[in-house]
Amino acid sequence: TFDVPGCTNAAACNYNAAANVDDGSCTFPGCNNAAACNYNPSAGCDDGSCTFPGCTDPSANNYNPSAGCDDGSCTFDVPGCTNASACNYNATANVDDGSCIFPGCTDINACNYNATAGCDNGSCTYPPCIINDTPSGAITLPINQLGSCSLTSVDLSGSSNSSESQGTGGDLWYAFVAVTSGARIEVYDVSGQNVQIELFDTGLNSVSYENVVSGNGNEILNVGNLVPGNTYFLSVTGSGLVNMCLQWIPDSGCNYGPGPYNLCSTFKALWVGANGYTFYFTSTTTNITYSKFQSSPNPGTFVLLSTVPGLTWGDTYSVSISAHWTLTNGAGTESVEVLTDSPCPVIVNPQPLMVLRSSDSCANGPRLLGSSIAGQPFVCASIDYQWEFTRTDVPELPITHLRGAANRFLTLSTVPGLVPGATYDVRVRPIFASGPGVYGAATCMSIVGPTGAAEEVVSNPFAQAERNDVVETTPMIYPNPNTGTFVNLNLEGIESETVRVRIMDSVGKVVFDRVYAVEGSLLKEITFDNPLAAGSYTVNMIAGDMIRTEKMMVQR
Repeated sequence: TFDVPGCTNAAACNYNAAANVDDGSCTFPGCNNAAACNYNPSAGCDDGSCTFPGCTDPSANNYNPSAGCDDGSCTFDVPGCTNASACNYNATANVDDGSCIFPGCTDINACNYNATAGCDNGSCTYPPCIINDTPSGAITLPINQLGSCSLTSVDLSGSSNSSESQGTGGDLWYAFVAVTSGARIEVYDVSGQNVQIELFDTGLNSVSYENVVSGNGNEILNVGNLVPGNTYFLSVTGSGLVNMCLQWIPDSGCNYGPGPYNLCSTFKALWVGANGYTFYFTSTTTNITYSKFQSSPNPGTFVLLSTVPGLTWGDTYSVSISAHWTLTNGAGTESVEVLTDSPCPVIVNPQPLMVLRSSDSCANGPRLLGSSIAGQPFVCASIDYQWEFTRTDVPELPITHLRGAANRFLTLSTVPGLVPGATYDVRVRPIFASGPGVYGAATCMSIVGPTGAAEEVVSNPFAQAERNDVVETTPMIYPNPNTGTFVNLNLEGIESETVRVRIMDSVGKVVFDRVYAVEGSLLKEITFDNPLAAGSYTVNMIAGDMIRTEKMMVQR
């Protein structure tokens, strides 16, 4: 045998299977890329383990999770103002955070004072260098929501008189875009001079005019007939210093969707804090336009549909809602109506068809002539009920009878012509202020005699009706949960004259107990003299024999 020198390690890059004498020449795998983080100059062959430099900081924008070592390339967000023309430009910022404020005239006495300027750029101009004393030079006037006043200072000295305004003396012109149909313009007299303000539309047609008398201190122009989105011009005439504030007055709108609704239902305006609201219902089908104004101390954003004269079942209405604001002016107070720019549809369901109460039908035996029958269901907005009795046992002309009251219960003995022993097909329909409704299906009813010792008197419909004949109501308690200072109750379809509201705490203690007179519904905001403690409460609404119970939560 002969010696064969070479690398005898099978794990080596240069392993020689024929060698029988290791000559120390073995080289082993590793990273042999000189650009890698883990470069091994003694590696005999590359084993794929190389890792390369990159950004290893997880908080960096360019973080590389596969980087083997950090090469100093990490970049990070530096928020700030990136606009080089801004007062607070940050040269190191690479992400604009919206904080930029720009140069302008910061002198409140200057003609071109800019309340939003972050630093003064030396651009202030003073009388006689006035540039907005013509309509074409009108300057945009800042506008704020009612209750938030941003003052604009105006020096009328040196302004020239423009022919468009009826004010006497030099004037300055301003422009604004109407947010709603309502605007409030306040002018504060600083120098004790007479000042006139006049409002114009886009065509420079005068909309409103006010004269501020010297020494009066201020004048306020409240308007409610603007067109949202349109541009308006304001002429300020005088010779001294004044401060101005322009505010837009919130409008209301429909807080509920189009329905469909029953006439027992309520409809709600969007609450905006106004002193009153007007609902305008218009229908081309019935050709009605009706306005309902609800004012302080209960501004009344709710309206019960059955209380709107002329509103009928099975019709669709366009509803516009306006907000009425009681605002101060130079002479005291005035009411400003701000119309909505978004009318909405209200769909009223078809009239429910009444039928004879099931317990009065032939299937449940004959009725005494002295007893009472009832139609169901209760139909909102009805002022009377008409009954029709057609004999089926012998030929006879139908008997038609008006109940004479908005009560769906009828004592048979009050109907002329009804006789014991007869069988009738009975129909009933509601009568509305606008005319009769539609009859429901006929139901068989039989009568026996005698009339009985005493006539049945229906003083409380709930007491006489079977429970399954009582019209279901939909109580609403809101807000729920609430803070314990007030709660709104909405109970519809009530046939009694009063509703008792009783509220008990979790241990059964009565914390509120009051009776309210109602006409078909209870829509009431209850304010608690002493705020209720946090916890669970039971609210009972009792109308005759009907009791509805709801849970109420108070959270602080």
